[in-house]
Amino acid sequence: MFLSESQRMKNCLNDLDRFASSEVYSLRDESDHSVANVEIRAGLLIQISGPANEAVAEQYHPHLRLFLEERGIPSSDISARLGFIEFGERTFPKLEDCAEAFIAWSTLNSSPVELPFQRHPTIREFLNVFARHGREAKDSTRKSVADLFTPQPPAWCLVASTKCGSVVQYPQFPTALLHLTRYGAIDSAARDEAFRTAIIDIAAIATREAKCVFDLSAKNRILTTDTFLDLLKRTGTQEHYEHARSIAYSEKAVTLDGKIAPKLVQRLKTDFLVI
Repeated sequence: MFLSESQRMKNCLNDLDRFASSEVYSLRDESDHSVANVEIRAGLLIQISGPANEAVAEQYHPHLRLFLEERGIPSSDISARLGFIEFGERTFPKLEDCAEAFIAWSTLNSSPVELPFQRHPTIREFLNVFARHGREAKDSTRKSVADLFTPQPPAWCLVASTKCGSVVQYPQFPTALLHLTRYGAIDSAARDEAFRTAIIDIAAIATREAKCVFDLSAKNRILTTDTFLDLLKRTGTQEHYEHARSIAYSEKAVTLDGKIAPKLVQRLKTDFLVI
């Protein structure tokens, strides 16, 4: 069956070793022509393909859905294998449609301050969708998403608390951009420009404000010293940040000793992510 189906569909079903542990089904039209192959392995939907491994014609989608749902395959898996994208309890035929729906949602339901920092579950859901599919998006869509998740100054300096007469700031970096560029979903230049602006702004304020401490690690759990050093190198901001860091070590730690929590003074002396 595999060999004849491979000839009908012009695919690799003739690789018997590869498909030895799989269930393979053939969907036929009224003329008994093969129009789709389905591979299931250990209860998981591996692939749905049309002739020559092209997409399956849309007219056959309902038949495939019914067949697979009867076998307990989740609807989201079926949509993904058919090339659809599920987001917000809706199914989209194209990533561009999904991105437009999210932009419309964000305009109505979120604050521009929230978007770059992933505070809402719908924002995180879209980020995960775009991280998976963004490589195939049009350049205009990639740019729109990058612009949407680029914070405007001074978004990273809004969270603060006062302790013993000094201000402790917990600046945030646009982790959404970092997430998307990890998967190649948007151009890394957008991420680097946003981080460059944020780092220079934070370093300048930290240098100017003797009684203001910036704790970069508190709100940026994904940052480590190594990843931050890499960001400094990529964005050309080593000099700006190291200048602020040297002031934190040599001056702030002395000035604020006894005025803020001892642990924070110790971090001013030792932690690269506190300035």
